[in-house]
Amino acid sequence: MEQFFARLTWLSSKQGLDIEGLGESGWRTLWQAHHFEHIFSWLLLTQAQLQATPGFSAARGLALWHRFNQVREQPFIRWISAMGAPLSKATLNAIDGRSWQAMSQRSSADWQTLPGTGEEKARQITSWMHAPQVDELAKWLAEQHINGF
Repeated sequence: MEQFFARLTWLSSKQGLDIEGLGESGWRTLWQAHHFEHIFSWLLLTQAQLQATPGFSAARGLALWHRFNQVREQPFIRWISAMGAPLSKATLNAIDGRSWQAMSQRSSADWQTLPGTGEEKARQITSWMHAPQVDELAKWLAEQHINGF
């Protein structure tokens, strides 16, 4: 559970999806009230749910709802990073396909043509891209109309 909160806390940082004003205690409060299925379940929280979250004022709930909606517009590479993709910043910046479909069609050899990606790293990326739980999360993000999915 601690790792889950650490991931959420990183997710809301400037390096992640940059959700201003939401740290570990805020994530714990949200989780206690709404029990997330996965690290992006908070995208389903409604304005009413956030405003009625015990420990949050209605104003804070409304502000979070607005921030969560703004996060939906983050660039695709920010979401890939937030998912925990084993990609270096140089590799992320060099990706020509800015969609999940384009990325998932890349072979290990294709990955090796990008900066900072050797044979072993390419295998890690390919394995990560095709892991069932990652694929499910990507499909879920597509259902939420997240850029690139």
